[in-house]
Amino acid sequence: MGLKKCKRWNSAPLLKKHTTRWKHQTHNTLKKYLLTLDHTNQRDTMTAQTDKQGKKKMEPKIYVACLAAYNSGILYGVHIDATLEPDDMLDLIGEMLEKSPIEGAEEWAIHDFDDFGHLNLSELEDLQQVHDIACFLVEKGELGARLLKEFGENVDEARRVMDEDFIGKYDSLRDYVHEMVDEYYNDLPEFISHHLDYKAMERTLSHDLIEIELDGYVYLYHNT
Repeated sequence: MGLKKCKRWNSAPLLKKHTTRWKHQTHNTLKKYLLTLDHTNQRDTMTAQTDKQGKKKMEPKIYVACLAAYNSGILYGVHIDATLEPDDMLDLIGEMLEKSPIEGAEEWAIHDFDDFGHLNLSELEDLQQVHDIACFLVEKGELGARLLKEFGENVDEARRVMDEDFIGKYDSLRDYVHEMVDEYYNDLPEFISHHLDYKAMERTLSHDLIEIELDGYVYLYHNT
């Protein structure tokens, strides 16, 4: 009995099919990775000029208006670097008033300000206070501005907290809670650690800490 000749199997179509599918899956996976990487790079770029306490560069300025001109319907004033000494600011204001379109102008007020974060200045804000706040913001950045607001624009208190009571920078308060548990209770049996109430810990800690959110992170300070 003769052997029947087997028909040769052509694997090329199947191989092509699987190769095409693999390329498609690989392309999608790579695309997702690149999108994630792009998002990460955007976040890193956003915080590139920010150190561990969010000290993004700030350049606070004030606009001082001549009230005599303003009351006459004329917008006239001067932009001033708010980090200047109060006497230097007064000199610039005096020069502005001397050149006022209204003869004999003497009164002025702060009508606008820029790069003071979430803080608000009054029209009659003391120039020494303006100077102190501006210098603090240049040194401490946007995070300093948010702490200043927390402490009613008390520069000394905000500086003390930033310098002495900083805990760390976290993605969330929950991450800090997990870190504490890992640090102080790392020997807990697993059946106990699985039953820890992290939400209750967060609620308790939220009363004892100062939380400042900035650029997607949480900056934590002791509330002493």
